[in-house]
Amino acid sequence: MIRGVYIDTLVEDSLPLRAAAVAKVAPPDAVVCRRTAAWLYGVDVLALQELAELPSPDFVRPTDERALRSTSASGHSQTLLTDDVIDWGVLRVTSPLATAVHLARHLQRPFALSALDAMARAELITLDGVQNAVRRYPHHPGIVQARELVNLVDPAAESPGESWLRLRMIDAGFPHPVPQVRVSDGVNAYRLDLGFLDPLPGTNGRHLGLEYDSDQWHGTAERREADTRRRRRLDGLGWEIVSVRRWQLWSRENDLEQEVGRLLGIRPQQRTW
Repeated sequence: MIRGVYIDTLVEDSLPLRAAAVAKVAPPDAVVCRRTAAWLYGVDVLALQELAELPSPDFVRPTDERALRSTSASGHSQTLLTDDVIDWGVLRVTSPLATAVHLARHLQRPFALSALDAMARAELITLDGVQNAVRRYPHHPGIVQARELVNLVDPAAESPGESWLRLRMIDAGFPHPVPQVRVSDGVNAYRLDLGFLDPLPGTNGRHLGLEYDSDQWHGTAERREADTRRRRRLDGLGWEIVSVRRWQLWSRENDLEQEVGRLLGIRPQQRTW
């Protein structure tokens, strides 16, 4: 379930079970933090990256103590401010707000944003709350990235892929796309992963939508046929749809930005990740 802790596969996952698993490897004087804390709150930050093996649980000690050293855990030494730690049974865990700030500071940008979006969607944090929380760490490592990302949080994002795709569009210098745009013909209703609400230049009021097609949900021939029918209907409702697969999202090339920029009439900026 986590590195060093095994659970019968028939046991249903739950937050108490996760806490019990972490307690098996948690040193008595350390605080659960970062990815592991988010996982305890029900946000699977650990699942956002395709890892060959599970990462070690994350624990922290205050900066005036030596960093935790353990073969079964990732130890960190960082500032723990007042109200940063809460008691969770036998565990001490960084609060949702502190966890969000630490993830925003230390994860790679796309994974940090998808974690923040997921925490906001789960109502673990609010936009004002996390923006105020970042101000409590004015000179800490990674705080510049955190300040930027907390202003991009959108709880409407329904998957990590949507968060990553939105960040690519923002980094390209395009207008911020809106998650979960609703489109209806009066009979059928559709939701687009991302939509640009301003009309496309040179068109009769047409709009651009982006759909992140994960391999898990869109990899079969049957699903692809259904996607094709759906996009024909959306085309009839005035929407240009760009389908984005995982390999395109993580490609080092900027073909995606060039295609979107051509439709928007905007020259994309150089991507940063």
